[in-house]
Amino acid sequence: VDVFPLEADEGLQVMAGRRLRQWIDRWDSDAEGVPAAATPELERHFDAFTADKAHSSSVIVPLSGRSFDLAWLASQGLQAVGLECSRRAIALFAADQGFELTAGDGGEGCGDASMTAWYAGPCTVFEGDWFDASPDLLGGCFDLAYDHDALVSVDPMRRPEYARVLRGLLRASARILLLAPEFEEQGLEAETALG
Repeated sequence: VDVFPLEADEGLQVMAGRRLRQWIDRWDSDAEGVPAAATPELERHFDAFTADKAHSSSVIVPLSGRSFDLAWLASQGLQAVGLECSRRAIALFAADQGFELTAGDGGEGCGDASMTAWYAGPCTVFEGDWFDASPDLLGGCFDLAYDHDALVSVDPMRRPEYARVLRGLLRASARILLLAPEFEEQGLEAETALG
């Protein structure tokens, strides 16, 4: 993944804050349906994705929402860790899975106000902004990353930064399974293509 540095720009930060607020508002309005099963592509590629990895390898799921996939990965023996900006989405994930939701040690955070750890059954979900994530805040680096539409939900201007954060969370030998829609850009209105 090539990563190009972005200039720190106040306008970009304001735009990023608005986009984060839109996602939180979307979760608060129950705009997403309840996923009922693991994504077929995850199941189909799971063996290749985890080949040569220990049964208890760690996997990070960016922008995990109420993804059934997070629980499915945990059920396969992986240490499944999600990162989500919306507390409501985290609570819905726990409720959908029938998991009790409990706050991590120290209650509202892991030593830093920018991330709050939540435990839902065998899964850990950090509440916070993806762009604040670091190995120190999330308890170390990961063996695997599973991205199901997280990259495409990030503003195109911030995708290099998204990739930089992800790369920083992964061990050198890590694998990434990235699921993203493909479409022809011709004929799409700019508003549709850019979110």
